[in-house]
Amino acid sequence: MLLRLVTTTSMRLLLLVIVTTRVSTADDVQFDNALTDKPLIECGHGRLAVSINTEKEPPSHVFAKGHFNRPECSFRNTTHVVFDFEKCDVIRKREVNPRGMAFSMTIVVQLHPLFITKVDRAFHVRCFYMEAEKAVGAQIGESPNGALIKLAQVGDLIYHVWDCPSEVYGMMIHDCSIVDGQGNNHTVIDSLGSALVSFH
Repeated sequence: MLLRLVTTTSMRLLLLVIVTTRVSTADDVQFDNALTDKPLIECGHGRLAVSINTEKEPPSHVFAKGHFNRPECSFRNTTHVVFDFEKCDVIRKREVNPRGMAFSMTIVVQLHPLFITKVDRAFHVRCFYMEAEKAVGAQIGESPNGALIKLAQVGDLIYHVWDCPSEVYGMMIHDCSIVDGQGNNHTVIDSLGSALVSFH
């Protein structure tokens, strides 16, 4: 009777050890899919696009680290995802040399539908947007409707001509006002660039 009790206890202990061993070796689970290459990253305006190539099926999950449960930062069964910088807590850092703004995040590619395995990968992605320094000059030329004015009175007809021949740079004149010499400001162009006052 005593021998039988010891045997039962030994069997329970052995069974417990086997179960523990099985759980602790989840990394040994064979999953028939893998990444074929590093993801293709495209840094855009306020967003980060990622394309992933796998041997077979698309990844089960692609998500921003720490945001698995956020729908805008976690995607299922797709090879192309887009992360919005504002929605996925992308780290921003202003840099001085070279001057610009860096955005970085860690992206996890999970192939197995239930848990992370040894074939899954995490990638630290960094987008850098360099500041362009460009000196913009202006030359005042002859007005198409008359000579340049040095002094005007209220009621004088004045033409403002702004020419931006470059497609890269543009200019919108807004929030212009005239000081009448008596300490009064008169708004002539509003915040949308529309003329408010006509003195014809």
